[in-house]
Amino acid sequence: MNGPLSIDIVFSVDEVVTITGTFEGDDGRLSGTFGKFNQLKGTWAEAPSYSGDKDSGGFTFTFSDDLTSFYGTYSYGTTPGFAGEWNGKGSN
Repeated sequence: MNGPLSIDIVFSVDEVVTITGTFEGDDGRLSGTFGKFNQLKGTWAEAPSYSGDKDSGGFTFTFSDDLTSFYGTYSYGTTPGFAGEWNGKGSN
């Protein structure tokens, strides 16, 4: 995936951290749950359909201990496995 990634963090009452965000390229969107080992697991989708094997899939990001960068992988559709890397770092 290419382009800047913007992430919003929402804390719920039951202490599950739900994260939503956007990324450049076809109006991309993502959502997931932040859990053990600094991992964010979830789904991504982009235009035009926001579904199917070409416009959506899953991802796993592992964040650094200071939460300023991550490395991860993504997949397409419901096909398990590795399709590519998705890495990033914070900007201020």
